[in-house]
Amino acid sequence: MLKCYHCKDTSTENCSDNALQRECPSGSDRCMALRVTTFTGKEISKIENSKSCAPASLCVEGSINLGTLRAASTTKCCSTNLCNDQLAPEPAEPRPNGKKCFGCDGTEFCNQTLDCVDDEDNCFTNIGFVKVTTKGCITKEFCQKTHLAELSYEHNKGMTCCQGDYCNRADSTGSSLLLLVATGFPRLLLPPRRFCFCWRLSV
Repeated sequence: MLKCYHCKDTSTENCSDNALQRECPSGSDRCMALRVTTFTGKEISKIENSKSCAPASLCVEGSINLGTLRAASTTKCCSTNLCNDQLAPEPAEPRPNGKKCFGCDGTEFCNQTLDCVDDEDNCFTNIGFVKVTTKGCITKEFCQKTHLAELSYEHNKGMTCCQGDYCNRADSTGSSLLLLVATGFPRLLLPPRRFCFCWRLSV
């Protein structure tokens, strides 16, 4: 049975200092290190590292981009005992990929156009429970329902992704974005005029 390090950054300890050794449950055939980096504008506003057992399907990287806010996840996966002793790598400097989407962060910035970066290959719009509109660029793995089911991913039923430039142009009301991945991918919760890029790792 595979054994991996498990930990997550806290307010008082970093992931390297509080790592525990745990045997992986059935279906988790990789040791994973995950880093989620939150950007406000071009500046890094938060970094959180975590380690865990994971299925191979979780070893993907990507980002969610609202324009003024962006969260990028990087992973490092391996398949031998305690091989996730190192942290996941830092995200690369973002590079525009030519795709364009409308962006909205829930405030007055709802008419902006975004140049998507790296592997942000879809546009998204979300209709949710809080009356805030959110739109932007997103990596397709964070949209695919079959993949999200494997991730125990919960999101509002009104979230839609599309592939054409500016394909998320349609106006929507009563929108918000709630992205929750219990195994460690980013959670983005955007209530009115208050923003938090969060993530949770089961340890």
